[in-house]
Amino acid sequence: MKKFLTILAVIPSLCLPATGSESWSSSNPERYKSASFANAVWYETFSGSGEEPFTVEFCGGATGKVEIINAGGRSEAKALKTVKNNAAGYIIIRFKQHIPVKNGDKMQFNCFYRGKENHALYSRAMLRLQVAGQNNFKLFSFYPGINGGERLQEIIATPANTWERKFTQRKAENNVTFFEPVLIIAGAPSTAVWDDFYVENDNISAQNWNTFFNRRTPLDRSAEMISDEALNEIIAAEKDHTGKVTVIDGKSRLLIDGKITAPVIDGPYGAFVNGKNYSNAGDFGRINVNLCKVSLRLGQGSPAATYRGCWTGKDQLNIDGVIRQIRNALRLNPHARIILNFGLHPYYSFTSEYPEEVWIGRNGKPVLGTGIHINESLGGTPSQTRYPWPSYHSEVLIQQYKEQIAKIITELKRNGLSKFIVGLHIGGGHDNQMVTTHFDYSQPAQRAFRKFLREKYVTEDALRQAWHNDSITFGAVQAPYFRSNDDCLHSETEQPQIDFFHFSKTAGWRMADRIAEYARKLLDKDVFTMRWCMGAYAGNPGASMDIYDFLTYQKFDILVAQSPYNLRPPSSPSTQGLPFDSFHLHGKLYTNEFDIRTWNAAPAWEKEIMSITWGLMIDFPMWQAANRKLAGAMFAQDMGFWYLDMAPGWFNHPQLLDDIKDVAETGSQLFTMPPSKWQPDTAFVFDDDGMFLRNLPSPEWMFDITMLIQEQLYLLGASGVPFARYSLNDLMDNPELAKSFKVLVFGAMYHIDSRRQAFLDKLKNSNRTLIFLSGTGRLGGAKEGSTIEVGVTGRTKNHHVYAAEGMKFNVLSPWMNKKDVHPLAPAAWYDAMKIVYAISQPGDRILARFAENNQPAILERVYPDWKAVYIGEAGGLSPDYFQHLVSQAGGYSIGDSGFQCKTNGNFMMVHCLKNSKTNFKLPFKATVTNLANGTIHQGVTEIPVDAEAGATYWFVLKPASR
Repeated sequence: MKKFLTILAVIPSLCLPATGSESWSSSNPERYKSASFANAVWYETFSGSGEEPFTVEFCGGATGKVEIINAGGRSEAKALKTVKNNAAGYIIIRFKQHIPVKNGDKMQFNCFYRGKENHALYSRAMLRLQVAGQNNFKLFSFYPGINGGERLQEIIATPANTWERKFTQRKAENNVTFFEPVLIIAGAPSTAVWDDFYVENDNISAQNWNTFFNRRTPLDRSAEMISDEALNEIIAAEKDHTGKVTVIDGKSRLLIDGKITAPVIDGPYGAFVNGKNYSNAGDFGRINVNLCKVSLRLGQGSPAATYRGCWTGKDQLNIDGVIRQIRNALRLNPHARIILNFGLHPYYSFTSEYPEEVWIGRNGKPVLGTGIHINESLGGTPSQTRYPWPSYHSEVLIQQYKEQIAKIITELKRNGLSKFIVGLHIGGGHDNQMVTTHFDYSQPAQRAFRKFLREKYVTEDALRQAWHNDSITFGAVQAPYFRSNDDCLHSETEQPQIDFFHFSKTAGWRMADRIAEYARKLLDKDVFTMRWCMGAYAGNPGASMDIYDFLTYQKFDILVAQSPYNLRPPSSPSTQGLPFDSFHLHGKLYTNEFDIRTWNAAPAWEKEIMSITWGLMIDFPMWQAANRKLAGAMFAQDMGFWYLDMAPGWFNHPQLLDDIKDVAETGSQLFTMPPSKWQPDTAFVFDDDGMFLRNLPSPEWMFDITMLIQEQLYLLGASGVPFARYSLNDLMDNPELAKSFKVLVFGAMYHIDSRRQAFLDKLKNSNRTLIFLSGTGRLGGAKEGSTIEVGVTGRTKNHHVYAAEGMKFNVLSPWMNKKDVHPLAPAAWYDAMKIVYAISQPGDRILARFAENNQPAILERVYPDWKAVYIGEAGGLSPDYFQHLVSQAGGYSIGDSGFQCKTNGNFMMVHCLKNSKTNFKLPFKATVTNLANGTIHQGVTEIPVDAEAGATYWFVLKPASR
């Protein structure tokens, strides 16, 4: 039983767990103790004497040292130590022992390391199995697209007593006779200790993994249910419960039955009508997490598909199965307040019955879909599991969705189950749901596009002026194709494409919003509505780019999205690329999806490399530090999360449930505190409209929005600077709010029109720093807007940036140092881009240049009362340099980069990306309570800490009386 402290001096009645430690540590010396080398075909511990078992090459200007040390090893005293002193080039360590193989052999190369010093996200180390004559270091995997991700390519900082594991895979092909084990050290400076290098057959690796992992059969929870009779009595006596999102004191708040409630949600396994019940609703009910999502997939794939639904034909709806699904959740947790999730999925034969409603791709052929993804057919043929997908714009399908939902809700109101429903989640039940991954040229889409244009332009005169076409009419509009050879869209000649791009990225979720509002009216009470979002602002076909539309047009109350898989574990900054502060302006909430894989359970199909790719938590300390990081980041931004169990069984463990309980209880009390008046000094600004000027849809071109927005925000998460996030449209509507910031970072402002210029002019004072990310003003307006004009080269694969002489800050583009050693397939994010460099003037300070043309990649221009900074490379604003700029401008940071810091003035979360004995600076003089151990610091401006890599701190702040 945990001890609890009542910290009355800081938060009245707040009950907090005392851990004894100042933070939640990810340390575990026993983490990989069970690792076996018994069947390894090669095993190296550096225990021998004489000649070193490897050779070393320093390439591309890299400097450092590689040596065998006599103490600090994992299995024996000796170990390998690597030191990389600079950011240039890479170090190759080739082991002399070659691994004999024959065609078809699948081998896995493994080792362990401790990261002593590094730059989070920038320091890299990669294992490879090379063949004779290979002149690159390409990453191979047995599973296409699943390769362990960044976790296996970086050096993360580790606690002093804890080892991290790396591995890589390769299959022997083309009659190769041996593999050469290789370790490559690249990227930013790093120091690490390595031991226990070994190679084994993949069959052995898989056996070892299955032994290490918990491959248990999911638990059938049916025996835990109360009886149907007992539930009927509860239903008869229950009142109608309600849910609502509203703004209180400037912050969006979730109200359940009129009471402020922390948006902490149970998302149990959602398979429909299953012979057993795997739901964890009872577990979460016992820890008082009663917001519970119940998933109802409407349609289904092939009749034999795993992803089955309740709607199997035009007039074939399994109402009994739906009712059983909801009753089962309530029989496990009678206190559940249900969020009913409708998965908008067509029944299998819909498009064969209504061929005119099929989604048609740019090649004139049907877009094919499955239960998981939507893929365009470029010459392929449908199959039992891959079949023509309906257009999101099909009014026939929309009407049939409404009919099924009406039948379900009518029955739920008749039998009393609707009393428990407080929210509706409208989704698709698959990845890429409601997102136009391939442009739709069907007749339903053509009709919907014309309707969209009528709503936008109102008159044909306005349409003609925008499209530069004097004869176009709404009725004659045809959806355009993207034929441009440029990486941008130009409004003077391509406004039809820009409009169609915008329409395509908003229409799917606008359709879902219509259905959500229809269902909300049927329930005839206050319920909130939710939607999903995949890859917000990511530069790929599946990305959601309708965020501002969600804020201002759609009536959904809550958006659900994910943090990046590889950055969920400890020692990585996990930051979402969304304008959360704009959410509060518009009365919206965000829910982070915690599909956090744990050691406690795993589906039989999930291999080790898949688990690592998707952010597996190996043990409880690792889980707890990550859970506190992820949850704390949401609490510090007044947002919520749901625990999604897809195993099922990830969270069915007493330690995990106990930690979730503590987190939820703390959140419940934090959300009832009056919001602080404090705000960050720094803001990241999203130009939502500007993103539609990038030619992302063109079949000839790739894209860089991923790097410019999503990945850039991950990097800034390592800076130690808490920053606000706003849509540019909101700040242009409220320039006084913008003027309250000392530093503003602008992303995707490709065209600085007159409105943007007037807005920027209001900010060029008060010693403010304005940071303009890659491409700002490249389509016009730079001279008057950012004041830094830019030049553009042709498409190039060489985006390497090097620091100016004497530059002490890390200015690498982290994704480009991947390409130094080709650790992944060609870096398409960069290969398709043009270099957009700054045009310098006398007096400018140039901090970095492009290797391609020696033009400025980072430039500062100082005016008497403001500073302009241009970052030429997408993803090129490093945490070190950002923290420096904020500090120079007098803005708040926790004190140093290498920490992720989130705070709303009441609550602060700090996650440690390095080991450091330091002081955490506070945003104001405060009385501070450490929620890990209950320690109170009275009236302080900083807190001394012995920060351990991977650890998470939670603090509550109360302004000290002056």
